Amino acid sequence: MAEPHQSPAQNAAPAPQAEEPSRDQASPDSREGELRCRKLELEIQQLRRQASAKSFWLEVAKITGPAALLGLMMTIYIGATQLRQAQRARDDDRFDRAVARLASPRTTERVAGVVGLQLFLGPDQRDRHRATLQFLSNALVTEQDATERQAILDTFARLTPEEVGQDVLNATLETLRDMNRRLFALRREKEAAQKFAALTGTAKKAIAEHGAEDSASDEDLSALRATASAIAVLVRRGARTKDLSEIYCDKCDFSGVAWDELNGVLVDRDRRADGGHTMDLSGTDFHESILTNANFTGATLHDSDFDNANIEGTIFYNADLRRAEITSYRHNPRIHVFPETLPVEFPDFNCADLEDANFSGMLFFGIVRTLERQTWTRSYPHLRNANLAHAKLEGIRIFIITAAARRDEGREPEEMMPFEGAKGISSESPQPTAYSSPHAPRSVVTVIDGVADLRVREPVRADDVSSMYGALAELASARNMEESDLPPHIKEFIQRNKGSLLNAGYQDINNMIRHEPCR
Repeated sequence: MAEPHQSPAQNAAPAPQAEEPSRDQASPDSREGELRCRKLELEIQQLRRQASAKSFWLEVAKITGPAALLGLMMTIYIGATQLRQAQRARDDDRFDRAVARLASPRTTERVAGVVGLQLFLGPDQRDRHRATLQFLSNALVTEQDATERQAILDTFARLTPEEVGQDVLNATLETLRDMNRRLFALRREKEAAQKFAALTGTAKKAIAEHGAEDSASDEDLSALRATASAIAVLVRRGARTKDLSEIYCDKCDFSGVAWDELNGVLVDRDRRADGGHTMDLSGTDFHESILTNANFTGATLHDSDFDNANIEGTIFYNADLRRAEITSYRHNPRIHVFPETLPVEFPDFNCADLEDANFSGMLFFGIVRTLERQTWTRSYPHLRNANLAHAKLEGIRIFIITAAARRDEGREPEEMMPFEGAKGISSESPQPTAYSSPHAPRSVVTVIDGVADLRVREPVRADDVSSMYGALAELASARNMEESDLPPHIKEFIQRNKGSLLNAGYQDINNMIRHEPCR
């Protein structure tokens, strides 16, 4: 039987199969690719484990998160509270020790107490500011050592409303004002108010020799003067109150500027950052206060009240006194113990704005007729370039002091008066002053209440010319005097004799220093 026919392809021997290379024989590229694959597998597994752990903690946080967060916050709060309490305890201890030192018998310890309390006036101790200043105020009154008092005043002088707060500064001023009033009241219980006022001036010896009982010594007045200085310091530092009545504030400086007498210029002192003066005392009540020799240079005092305040020698240079009440000036004890060669010190209103100011009842100026024809004296307020527009001057008072021997010239006292039409004349004959010889004649003090119908007696007596012209020169040197309510007869006399009046006024050496133009 014939075999099936086969194709040549079928008859051909099978081709040998290629052998698969072994791992050891693999190429380098293939080994590197395999390693990368294994690395990727490991990274995927690691990411799966991390994702699983994160999911676990997320689940845990869903359960425990709020409680854990609250616990953490409580831990922080308790820790901070404990730290604050510990610091508070340390501050309390330091504060108590500083206060205790103020009562030490040793001056150095008391000064150290003041320094220690100064540390509690910083911004981090605001809750202690009021108490600190209260303790310092009390120490100022009770302390007798000048060093400690000065340390306390220096502390007050560094205070600002920004550091301690306006309310605290104002409260401290009111505390010191009340202390000053109580001390002043105690002095007035021992002496008549007029006699005590005279102690601030040159009549101290005269008052003592005329029977004043328990006259105040310098030690007695030291606490009163210390509170007065503190009041002025706090006002200059920005403390404010509308009530400064019935205080004793001799030589207090409320100006914010200083007068350089050597160079004749004003020197700016405590000024705010905006460049304005700090002394805005408008509308302040000073009635019944002792303000002898106080300084209000450049101060804003419009609508203020100086009724019955003692302003002997007080400086109001360039001050704003519009609508101020400068009335009922009965603190004038020295005209009744008046040394014949010494003038009473009147206020300085040079360059002040006195528009609509009320001077009714104020002892405005005085004339002294001495025994020697060559000797004259006068007392008056300084009014160079002051604005007297609409000033109320009709009710002012004028005093005339005449040596008693001059009354024996065969004429009545009224005929010897330099004025005519005087109303309400009252005369007294006090004893010779302590500055006079025991054999000196007594002087007659005459006070003219109101000048509505007053006119200058002409011709002016030869020995009255200097004092009369000197006193009226200040009115002649003021601005807008014709717009005031001075009697027309006085105005006419001043205008008619203005040249002679001003010449007489400029001869007064005591008023030469402030002839510079107003600022």
